[in-house]
Amino acid sequence: MKKGAIKVCKFDPKFTEGLAAAANYKSLASSLRVGFPSPYQQKHAADFITKATRDDGEINRCILMNDQVAGVVSAWRGRSIDPSVWEIGYWVSPPLQGLGLATEAVRTIVEELGGGRLGRIEASVRVCNSGSRRVLEKNGFVKEGITRGLDNGVDCVTYGLFRRGGGRGGKVRGDFVHYADGGLDCFEDYICEWEKGRITRFEKAEEGAGQPPPPRSGGVFTPGLIDLHNHAPQHAFKGTGLDKPLMGPGGWLESYTFRAEKMCCDDLERARLTFREAVTSGLRNGTTTAVYFGVLDAEASKVLADVMIEEGQRGWASKVSMDRNAPGYYVEDTAEGLSRLSDFVDHVVRRGEECDGRVRPALCPRFIPTCSPEMLRGIEAIRREHPGGKMLVTSHLSESVDEVDFVKTLHQGEGSDADIFDAAGLLHDSIQAHCVHCCPKDWVKMRDCGSAVAHCPLSNFYFAGGTLDVRAPREAGVRVGLGTDVAGGYDGSILSAARHAVIAARVCGGDLAWWEAFGMATAGGAEALGMEGELGKFGVGFRMDAVCWEGERREDGIEGYLEWIVHKGDDRNIRAVYVDGRQVV
Repeated sequence: MKKGAIKVCKFDPKFTEGLAAAANYKSLASSLRVGFPSPYQQKHAADFITKATRDDGEINRCILMNDQVAGVVSAWRGRSIDPSVWEIGYWVSPPLQGLGLATEAVRTIVEELGGGRLGRIEASVRVCNSGSRRVLEKNGFVKEGITRGLDNGVDCVTYGLFRRGGGRGGKVRGDFVHYADGGLDCFEDYICEWEKGRITRFEKAEEGAGQPPPPRSGGVFTPGLIDLHNHAPQHAFKGTGLDKPLMGPGGWLESYTFRAEKMCCDDLERARLTFREAVTSGLRNGTTTAVYFGVLDAEASKVLADVMIEEGQRGWASKVSMDRNAPGYYVEDTAEGLSRLSDFVDHVVRRGEECDGRVRPALCPRFIPTCSPEMLRGIEAIRREHPGGKMLVTSHLSESVDEVDFVKTLHQGEGSDADIFDAAGLLHDSIQAHCVHCCPKDWVKMRDCGSAVAHCPLSNFYFAGGTLDVRAPREAGVRVGLGTDVAGGYDGSILSAARHAVIAARVCGGDLAWWEAFGMATAGGAEALGMEGELGKFGVGFRMDAVCWEGERREDGIEGYLEWIVHKGDDRNIRAVYVDGRQVV
């Protein structure tokens, strides 16, 4: 059956006969979570429509296709004590399933619930009901867990969606803390007010004049976390294959990475779901800014930028470039690849203008082994053509023992990864991940070129054949921030990366304090991106990118509270996340 005109509207008694016909299927009754009459008769339809037209706080809408009843979508206050939490349910008559009616109906009910203040929308479906799960995922719902035996002994999957709340102006009162000048600055009972995404007032609450200050918020506000290195398509297999070497036949790249990325290239809907999981999971963990690797295909990589804009995250999206030393199914012709890269950059620039530059394009030569000198020079030419001649470059540099050895065979006598990137003009204003096997000369070159390090301690433990001693780049004057490196790192939390950074420093005989690691996750990331005057701290003129944390209060005040969060906190301790003044979690 072909898809017709879809409409979602209020119920009317005239729908009684059509509702009874649409619902009278045993297969429908057996697939729904709640008790559903079978056979479904006109008296059941009449009773439901009477209930649906009452003003009792529950929302029930009829799904029509070509003016014929096709199903129902409903929303009701959830079980949470929070009045802003809603639950939704829906069904479509079996003969009309697969035509997109449920997807459209859920989109409509979510929009209807979108008015008012921020709230949460939940849905639970049976594990075996893959169709309903796909409907939720297409509408941006994120899988949160499985509840065993929730529906008469049947396991159910719980999904959640946060409605995006507020505009780019607002005001909060609470405790704030940020990293500055080698230590923590704590601000107890401050007012933070912002307009158009930027902080316009930051001062002690009692010092304010005019309107009475808002109620004091619980928890502690920190600047948003910054992830300098994250592979969006690899969220589909994080935690897999970490026993393998990085490169070579049967290695991690060949066995998992290239195949997973190719699947996103071949299926844009799959790409959208995978990228949405990457972005929303980052936001739920407090990552307000991220630098993402995309995939080889330009169209799929455009989807990544689109999802970032839709979900409200700040960051850089990239199209991966690679024209050699990769499987035949995942490599590009140099000239064609550069042409597609230019088209990708133009698309992201246009989309970024719609969100005040919150999302930007990055140039991404995957790493030296997969990029010919011609490809590297072509990428630099695209950057020179960009307005101002500047665009972020992100790549991997001196990542692992096997990668370094392979580069020596490809570029005999041409020096290190840093030398090769510099010769192509791509070391300037770049974010280089890992850098585990850099030498003192490399650090000097990176400092002089304004290049920064994305320290990815967790994935380094698995693949690098060594550990980065962060003292070396920092003492050389190179800026250092943190990256999760999903899926080489199995944990997408930057707080987790901060913890692993402390451990890595101890392994190297150094001593990185927890507050310094927190600083790398916030102010350090901002400095690496050249945005130290906009991100990573609180103050007038800074962007309102922030996380409100809830944790264990201690006698040693805000600093002790933050120490607990850094060492033990996770997404369950996040009360709210703001990006550019909008509450996105």
